[in-house]
Amino acid sequence: MIIRKYSLEENNRDSLIEHYDSSEETINIALNYKSDYENGELYFKFDDKKYIPNTYNSGDVHIHNKYILHGVNKITKGSRWTLIIFLNHINRNNN
Repeated sequence: MIIRKYSLEENNRDSLIEHYDSSEETINIALNYKSDYENGELYFKFDDKKYIPNTYNSGDVHIHNKYILHGVNKITKGSRWTLIIFLNHINRNNN
């Protein structure tokens, strides 16, 4: 479980490249309101098309499995906070 901050401030992430998770399931919980930032949305990618859910307010939840390609668009203003919970995490460094 981690709390992640996306912002343009030094030492923070402003985006996240597309990837697959190493956990069976991932839960993302928004910790602040969409009005607190611009862009920086979590997105899912299917058939080379981005799908951006339109629910990004404090307490909103997104759950996806390890087979879903996803990323975070670059934030352009403010800060976005999210709680990320990994279920059945697989450590790929240990064979």
